[in-house]
Amino acid sequence: MLVRQEDTKLTVGRVLRQVPYLAGIVIVYLVIAVIDVTAFASVLMNITLPSGGIWVFSVGDLILLIGLFMLFGEILKATRTSRVSVADHSMSLITFVICLICFLLWNACATSIFFLLMIMTLVDVMAGFTVSLSGARRDIDMTSATM
Repeated sequence: MLVRQEDTKLTVGRVLRQVPYLAGIVIVYLVIAVIDVTAFASVLMNITLPSGGIWVFSVGDLILLIGLFMLFGEILKATRTSRVSVADHSMSLITFVICLICFLLWNACATSIFFLLMIMTLVDVMAGFTVSLSGARRDIDMTSATM
């Protein structure tokens, strides 16, 4: 009988899987804020809609859009159950705490864009723990039903 042996080596891929996707977009925001905080209002494109209104899409809007897709990826990542899911949720919590500190103490982060990014990290933390707890509850129910 062949037994699959667990590979316990620490690789770059394993470490990067623990870094929250939202941390990347927060870092992008912070880098742009250090360079030029007014860059978030820079217009990327103007589109005239059939109603005659003009839709203005800025750098800040792009960051929020990317953040929403990253949040979706984080929620998908939270649904997997593994030994490292606690570390993943802990990293998400650390990302939220860092965002909260930056929002409260740094003028460049006192914007609606960063506030919404911070709320995305909070939703990631809440969703991750909720999904994990409901999965654990289901596992406990399954094991108690078999006994």
